[in-house]
Amino acid sequence: MSTAQLRGRLQASLLGAAVGDALGWPHERRDRSLAMHEEGNDTTDFLSWTRNRGSRFSPLPERVLRGQYSDDTQMIIAVARARLTGGSNWLSWLQQVELPFLLAYERGAGASVKRACRAWLGGRTPWQGKRADVEAYFAAGANGAAMRAAPHVLSHLQANDFRSMLQDVTLDGACTHGHPRALLGARLYAAALWYSFRQQSPIRYGSVLDELLHSIKDWAASDWYELGPEWIAASQEAQGETGEYREVWAATVDECRVMLEAARRELGRGAVSSAARFLESIGATSRSTNGSGTVCAVSAVYIASRSAANPRAALSLTSRLKGADTDTLASMTMALLGALVGSDSFELLADEVQDAGLLRRLALDLALLSKADLSARLKRTWTSVDNGVLSRLVEELDSGKQEVMLPTQRNARVQDVTLLEGSSGGAPAYVLQSDEQQTLFIVGKAGARSVKRTDGARRDAPNRSHVTDIDIPVDSLKLLRVLFEEVLRFRPQIATERRLVYDGFTFHKLHEYAHQTEPVQLVLAVDDVKVVRDSAMRLGLSDAGVIVDDERQAGRLTFFVDRAITVIVAGKE
Repeated sequence: MSTAQLRGRLQASLLGAAVGDALGWPHERRDRSLAMHEEGNDTTDFLSWTRNRGSRFSPLPERVLRGQYSDDTQMIIAVARARLTGGSNWLSWLQQVELPFLLAYERGAGASVKRACRAWLGGRTPWQGKRADVEAYFAAGANGAAMRAAPHVLSHLQANDFRSMLQDVTLDGACTHGHPRALLGARLYAAALWYSFRQQSPIRYGSVLDELLHSIKDWAASDWYELGPEWIAASQEAQGETGEYREVWAATVDECRVMLEAARRELGRGAVSSAARFLESIGATSRSTNGSGTVCAVSAVYIASRSAANPRAALSLTSRLKGADTDTLASMTMALLGALVGSDSFELLADEVQDAGLLRRLALDLALLSKADLSARLKRTWTSVDNGVLSRLVEELDSGKQEVMLPTQRNARVQDVTLLEGSSGGAPAYVLQSDEQQTLFIVGKAGARSVKRTDGARRDAPNRSHVTDIDIPVDSLKLLRVLFEEVLRFRPQIATERRLVYDGFTFHKLHEYAHQTEPVQLVLAVDDVKVVRDSAMRLGLSDAGVIVDDERQAGRLTFFVDRAITVIVAGKE
């Protein structure tokens, strides 16, 4: 394949992971706090929804905007940053910086991941400490290790074989999960990504599955022996009456072989096969097994193998499959399809997903990382993240500081502040953007003082109104951007040629606008209508014929910025 094709597939793999994550997350029942009203028939479009940020006893409803991703993509970025920042010391950086810091901004991380991150935050490994915690670690066979394997694959693409890559995947996976289902699931999935990048067009039907079955002795090798004597001793003690770890590993390898062979047979059935029925048969839709690392990995490989010609169908199926771990399944599947065929089928979504630019850069940086780069970073020093580091960060944000230094040695600036309010109180939620263009969501201390206006909203500008669950089709976004950003001082969450998202409501551009006969009226309440009028006049909106100052209704302005929408600005009562 050409250099341009390879670059496209590298970027499409990480972008596909984020797109699948953002599409599947609203449909994952574990993170849903309120019923979601789904409009339209397009099953492959981003949604806004509300999740429960707090605990069962102290819920904090949090708005998730269109295209925002969950912890799946957060961990991909964390691992990528560890490899790029720590070089040959990437594992120490991951354990001492990225995983402890994840607790401050994670969105939807599972119990196993958070338990392990708390151990690293406390300066110990998750296979040390209280017996109950250690047993829980070695029982953790979920897909949290597999979902973040892509950066290791990209970093080793220049190698002649995948042995070193698989060793890194095991070392990473063991940071949070100890059961063979998690580690083997990550290794199986990483091998599938490795083979996907090496497929030449046209893609042979079922080729990745064939490669995995042929090389099972290689990717399923017992590399866990390299995790060290302390880890091995702890694993043996934790197994107890369930048998030695090597026996559990071997049994899990057999499980993988059986599922892969079943997947290959199902592919051979062609048009009469049913993807949903097959996924149900291997446990992908069962509550007790849908999060298994091996089940999720085989499911993703199967769907990607049958969908190379129609990735959009794969995206629709995996992101909304009832009973499945939809965000992770869709993320892993779309990363494989991105590696196989690029992003042509989800290109618009790739432009709109959160932090798309960062993901593109990370993909190329990882693939181009040389041995010289790794060696040059051996001398980098850093401070391990502990409770004190995270507490000081939150204190700085709660005090109103607009720019902070993150534990990852990146600067970040506050972009927005909202108040999460629950039945037992509230807490400020800060939206930050780092200098590497990552968006972070950090919740402040419960009961912290009033939410402060950020620098993004000028002191002489009117207060923003908070409108949610609005999606308006329009002919043009040009004047809308002038009105909302230059006059009303909204800050766009997503701004592309076809979509604008402002804190929970969206304008999207259609090729043809025909299904609305009357324009939508959007009414915004502001502190001072005169400030809005003066700003609009300075920008020439009056000359453009889009502003009407109705003297009969004092304190009220009407903007005709598109034939699909009339924006009315009125003073607060």
